[in-house]
Amino acid sequence: MSNIRFRIAAKTDVGCVRTNNEDNFQAAADLSQQPMRWINNESYDLGPKGALLVVADGMGGMNAGEVASEIAISTIKEFFAPERLTADVTRDRHSINKYMRDVVIEADRRIKASSTVETRGMGTTVVMAWLLDGKCYVCWCGDSRAYIYNPSNGLFQVSKDHSYVQGLVDEGKISEEDAFDFPDSNIITRCLCDAKAAAEPDVLAQPQPLCNGDIILLCSDGLSGMLRDRDMQQIIKAHTDNMDVCADELIAAALRAGGNDNVTVAIAGIEQGGATATPDRVPAKKAPARIRTVTPGTTKATDGNGRKSLPAWIWGLGGLVLAAAIFVGVYFAFLKDDERKQDDVAENTTDVKQDVNTEEGDTYKPDNSTEFQDVVAGKPEHKETGKDKKGSKAAPENDSKKAIENEVENHPSGQRPEAGGTVGTNLKPVNTIVTGDGNLRPVENTEPTTGHDLAPANTITDKKPADKPFKYHTIKRGETLSKIAAKYNCSVQEILDLNPDLRKDQSKIKAGDKIKVPAPSTK
Repeated sequence: MSNIRFRIAAKTDVGCVRTNNEDNFQAAADLSQQPMRWINNESYDLGPKGALLVVADGMGGMNAGEVASEIAISTIKEFFAPERLTADVTRDRHSINKYMRDVVIEADRRIKASSTVETRGMGTTVVMAWLLDGKCYVCWCGDSRAYIYNPSNGLFQVSKDHSYVQGLVDEGKISEEDAFDFPDSNIITRCLCDAKAAAEPDVLAQPQPLCNGDIILLCSDGLSGMLRDRDMQQIIKAHTDNMDVCADELIAAALRAGGNDNVTVAIAGIEQGGATATPDRVPAKKAPARIRTVTPGTTKATDGNGRKSLPAWIWGLGGLVLAAAIFVGVYFAFLKDDERKQDDVAENTTDVKQDVNTEEGDTYKPDNSTEFQDVVAGKPEHKETGKDKKGSKAAPENDSKKAIENEVENHPSGQRPEAGGTVGTNLKPVNTIVTGDGNLRPVENTEPTTGHDLAPANTITDKKPADKPFKYHTIKRGETLSKIAAKYNCSVQEILDLNPDLRKDQSKIKAGDKIKVPAPSTK
């Protein structure tokens, strides 16, 4: 008789979206007793035939996924009856693994045999853990998972999903971190009642030792698809002393995250009598080599050192893209520089105009234009020596006068301003600029100006507001606009403004679609 003591719990919830629960589960605290039974969080001694946890996630919706998962559970219960667990079955790990595989294959056969017109297309995943002789044996088919948590090791997954996304991870096309949000995560590559193939369950090559502090967790993807492993670890870590509460908290967290699927949890915690956890029990992960997105069907290549490399045509295409990007960057940099120069000219012109008062009856007085005003008004010439207010040397009076008179005579307006120099009925405003030699040169204002309709110097031109920056977000299974808005710290209305097609019918969104979302501010 083993001296290992453990606590056990198993629960399910329909979730927040589904109307029926297609999941099924089973737990047995002592396989020596019939029928199978357990009490959540009750403490048990591990018997000679061990204890059992099972989770099955049915699929098929209206095609009776719950029927398939129930057949799987009932088949496992039948084959794990005390009289069937003979010495030949429990002789060693090879016989134990073979027996578990055979039971799953028999469940697959029975589900197919019971399929009818009404239930055609149904199927189920399954994962089970057999705690026996101080070890944990695991068998699974599909994407329902088996985890082990220990304070010394953290939470680690001991099963490997039979899914399309897991295949991409294994091939190095996406990282394990990206797999959680990757589209098509609901596509599985193995299950029970696959019409095209017989079930192919997997088992652990080496069973996991039962260590003090271990918590064995089985779950459907209603939990692992809603919570990342690190989130599950935090919940388990906080409730290692009560399996009933731990199961409740895991399910509650999945519901808070959206509860898009049925959520099922079966859990067992080792209290005493187990081994001591060691770091080498955690399955080694592949080194995260250069991860890249690869189109399905692309063949991976390696260089002489076995490192991943890209085909030559991809390098060539990449070179063309890089050259195009450089050209576009230089082109836009040139445009930006040209716009900056134009802005500098506009600013200089504005500086000359700043003293212009547009109210009727005021005098038009450009900076440093005393001599020009005297000529326009018919006043005597002024003699001025020394320096002007900017500290530049004053020009000789005769040269200045002649230059100004010539400019006025040749003014494009064809008119000579009347005496008085006031902005009134006949004077067409003339802007002036200071030339390099300190003289004033009139410049025609091309805008029509009559009377007191002189436009203010610092006029702001109305421009169309720039479009809000955005980025693309790939919708994952079960995401809603509210959840996406919370993720990007924006409102649902902002997302609808960027995606007008969603205003009429938000139900159009589905996993794998890309929508625009506000880009984070770069300020």
